[in-house]
Amino acid sequence: MTSPSFQMRNGVPTSSEYQELIGSPDFQQMEKFSDQFVSANAETLRPYMKKWITDPLHQWSRQWEYPFVYSRIEPANGSEKLRILDAGSGATFFPFYLQQQNPSAEVACCDYDKTLSPLYDSINKTQNANIKFSVADLRQLPFEDESVDTVYCVSVLEHTDAYETIINEFRRVVRPGGRIVITFDISLDGKHDIPEAKAEQLLSLIIKGNEESDAFPTVQSQLQQPSIVSTDWFAESQADLLPWSRPGLLQHAKSLIKSGQLRKWPNSLTFYCLSVEK
Repeated sequence: MTSPSFQMRNGVPTSSEYQELIGSPDFQQMEKFSDQFVSANAETLRPYMKKWITDPLHQWSRQWEYPFVYSRIEPANGSEKLRILDAGSGATFFPFYLQQQNPSAEVACCDYDKTLSPLYDSINKTQNANIKFSVADLRQLPFEDESVDTVYCVSVLEHTDAYETIINEFRRVVRPGGRIVITFDISLDGKHDIPEAKAEQLLSLIIKGNEESDAFPTVQSQLQQPSIVSTDWFAESQADLLPWSRPGLLQHAKSLIKSGQLRKWPNSLTFYCLSVEK
C-alpha cells in the first residue's frame, strides 16, 4: 500500500482543502478504481443502491472521508499481515480498493443488513478479491479482542445513539498501537443528527484517554473556520453530489402545513474526521 502524498488533518475540512484533494493524484487513482468497480458490479448492486446512492465516492462528504481513512491506514511491515475492519460497511468500492492496494491485507466488513452477504459473495468473484463479510451489530462485534490493526467507521454514528458502547467495541477489537478512524456528520442548524453540542460530547468520548489531545480540534473551533465543507456549500457549487433531490411543490406544501415553514433544502450538515491511536 503506497502512502498518500496529500496531508489530511483531523477535524472539519475547508472548501480549499477539499478542492486541493480532488485535484490530487491520490484522489484520481481512487476515483479510477471506484468508476471501474461501479461499472463492473452495476447489476449486482442495483437493488442495494436503490436504497442509497449509485456511486458512493461521488457524494459530497465521501469524496473526503474515504481518502481520509485511506491516509490513516499504515502499510504492513515485512511479513506482517495487515488486518482492517470496515464497521458499518454497507456495500461500496472502498474495502476492495484497500485490498487492491495491499493484496496481502485481510480486510473484513460488517453490517447489520443481512441482504449484503450475497452481494459480497458476488463482488468478491467479480473483483477477484477476498473481503470477508459478517452480519453484525456494532454494539457487539464478532471479532476477538485486539485482533485488528485498524477499524474504521464512515458516517455511521449519526444513525445510532449507542456511541459509548460502539466506541468501546472498537477499542476492544483493535490491538495496542492500532488505529480507530471515525467520521460523523454534524447538524449545523441543530435539526438533525448530530447537533454541535452532542458532536462535542462524541468527540470527547472518542479521544478519551488519548495523549495526543491537541491533535483533535474542538467541534466549535472547526465550525468557526471560514468556508467549511457543508451541504450548503455544495448546494451552491455542486448540487449533483448531494444525495437528496430538491423538494417539489407537494413536499413544500406538506412542510408548510405541518410546521408553518417551507421545507429547507438541503439538510444543513458538515462532518468531522479523526484518527485515534489505541
